[in-house]
Amino acid sequence: MKTVQSKLCMFFAGVLLTQALFGGIALKSDDFSGVTLHYKVITPKDYDPAKEYPAVIAFPGGAQTMPMVDGMIARNLAVQAQKRGYIVVVCAATAAGLFYEGGAVVFPAFLEKLLAGYKIRGGKFHIAGISNGGKSSFHIAALYPKYFWSVTGFPGWWMQPMSASTRCETCA
Repeated sequence: MKTVQSKLCMFFAGVLLTQALFGGIALKSDDFSGVTLHYKVITPKDYDPAKEYPAVIAFPGGAQTMPMVDGMIARNLAVQAQKRGYIVVVCAATAAGLFYEGGAVVFPAFLEKLLAGYKIRGGKFHIAGISNGGKSSFHIAALYPKYFWSVTGFPGWWMQPMSASTRCETCA
């Protein structure tokens, strides 16, 4: 039990240290189509709201919970956002489901809100994820390709083929 507690303490200390050393990490939530989306926005250390930045939308794997968002940020996204000067937005799954399921309902309104609130280079994002986050990345990018420069994902296993109703019209 003591080992689990010390590992948890070290993990949360790492999250706090990451937040202190790098640019801002803000927890945000907004409602879209009656669904609340919780997400974190990482900005570079010397973030200037008047300046344009490249941006990444990222999805964690598994159940895409907020602890998974925090882990993804602590392991590498905060460091890479700082190193590369990117805005990085990491989303937690909604009560409507994962983002390749019912959680997709928050798009494209969520992307429009980000574009209105931040100066995103070229008005487009990169999108990335691992496992279920990879599946989410490909799904959202396929539904709304005009918002994305690139997709990087390590998708998990599709349990069943996508139905025609869940595919984007331009991809069929």
